[in-house]
Amino acid sequence: MIMDDLRLYSVTGGIQALGDDPDALYVSVYGMGVYRYVASENNWQAVNSGLASLEISVLHSDGKSLWAVAQDGLWRLMVINGNLSSCLWRLRGTWTR
Repeated sequence: MIMDDLRLYSVTGGIQALGDDPDALYVSVYGMGVYRYVASENNWQAVNSGLASLEISVLHSDGKSLWAVAQDGLWRLMVINGNLSSCLWRLRGTWTR
């Protein structure tokens, strides 16, 4: 899937981990959003629900949340006990010019 063609895209967020989701790694790919990888499942899953833009320029983990910087603002994703089904990206701030 995504990793097969990763050489064609710009990885912008590196690999991040979360304390509440210790078995998963997260990476952002510019224009494709954020993906979650779980080694035991050998699976990449898009986690873009709620994002208005997939153009993520920075991805950061503070240990409890993922933070994504996009052209339209700063977004936060909280993952509780590895459960993505109830998690959504939320806009936390916008940019002014």
